Amino acid sequence: MDGLTSKQIASLFPAWRVKSFNDEEIRCECPDVSHEAFVLSSGRAATTFRSGSVEHVIELGDVGDVYNVGGLVDYEDCCVGARALGSAQIIAIDTRLLDILFASDTETGYRVLKNVANLVMQQLERRLVQHFESH
Repeated sequence: MDGLTSKQIASLFPAWRVKSFNDEEIRCECPDVSHEAFVLSSGRAATTFRSGSVEHVIELGDVGDVYNVGGLVDYEDCCVGARALGSAQIIAIDTRLLDILFASDTETGYRVLKNVANLVMQQLERRLVQHFESH
């Protein structure tokens, strides 16, 4: 993560867990109650939007994509989910534990959120380009 010292990165380890999922296994639905944001570390995932009983695939995600980031900023009105496509591995980030860590070290919190915002903006830009190229 850009701008973080080794000590700052090490302080975040208690909030991170590596988890594996099988094909079509749902990782998050909305509203998500897991209090975990996550980064796809291997495999692929589908970003989904549920409208009633119909699930629409919005995008196929790649390694490095960030999901369920609403918990990092207390945004609970998320309507987007994710599910594994084939075997997938994620780095799950406990957002409640991060709140505690960030309260005691605001500089680390700022730098982490700046990095996450950068990743989310890259994803948004990619989605916009894909949308305009397909129309």
